[in-house]
Amino acid sequence: MKDLISVIIPVYNVENYVEKCVESVINQTWDNLEIILVDDGSKDLSGLLCDKLAEKYKNVQVIHQENKGLSVARNVGLEKSKGEWIAFLDSDDWIEPEMYQILHDTAVNNNTLISSCFSRDIIDGKAAHVEEDGRVKILNHRDIINGLLSGKTMRFEVWNKLWNRELIGDVRFVPGQVAEDVHFDSVLFESAGKIAHVNKVLHNYLITRPGNTNSSFKVARLCIFGEFRNWKTKLEGDGEKELARVISAIAANFAVDIFSNAVRSHQENTIKKELIEQFRYFYPYTSGVQMLTKRMFIKRRFKLTAFHISPSLWILIENLVR
Repeated sequence: MKDLISVIIPVYNVENYVEKCVESVINQTWDNLEIILVDDGSKDLSGLLCDKLAEKYKNVQVIHQENKGLSVARNVGLEKSKGEWIAFLDSDDWIEPEMYQILHDTAVNNNTLISSCFSRDIIDGKAAHVEEDGRVKILNHRDIINGLLSGKTMRFEVWNKLWNRELIGDVRFVPGQVAEDVHFDSVLFESAGKIAHVNKVLHNYLITRPGNTNSSFKVARLCIFGEFRNWKTKLEGDGEKELARVISAIAANFAVDIFSNAVRSHQENTIKKELIEQFRYFYPYTSGVQMLTKRMFIKRRFKLTAFHISPSLWILIENLVR
């Protein structure tokens, strides 16, 4: 019998998207699926739509709870799940019909506990171009972290991956975090040691819509820097100073991007000051970090150097090139 894959979908105020999301899972070529919808206190018709989907499909179950955030919703889904493999999906995204078939077979055939694929970013209704060739790459721990820096093969988000249940064990998302994927990733990437990545777009990521975490500023996102500090310290303790510098470069880049968002959304000066302080902590460790391409290296290094000279200078440059 095929392995059971549990697909955990937190739901919050997505009445215009949740049906398309769930239908994309129902239509998977891998037919042994359980779909767990965690209605996280939705105030629109999302909860009702979830109930209707559960009535329509026998492998869909719904959990209703008070609003506790994405991390708690995912953790609740994990506790209820029974699958040998775990998938996470955001309720405003959708996936290609063969996604879980390919990810499962890729993991099993290559003896890995995590498999991943490319995501296609959807911005204002337009799909970003992604170069794909369908090849499978086996990424070790070093490859994974370097891939997170480049953004070419790896992403922090958990929804373009398939995770072995035994690997996850008792690892959970940190309640209250907006950047909840970083903690989950840092623990499980190291435990797994390697990932089988298929160069194929199987997931569609709706970036811009009212209410999602990418279309508005979230103060809680600043907790990501604590996770980066912990990750950096762990790598240094393990003698992986080069990888610790890579994590520092990722964190410094996040600080610049979030600072730019804070300026555009007119956040308080205390928030912008904290982001500058986070950048200044990580920036000295970024020296010597390499990129996959010369062009990427020049662009990223210029960005970090300009912000180091003056955050205001960087904002001016950014406004000129936008």
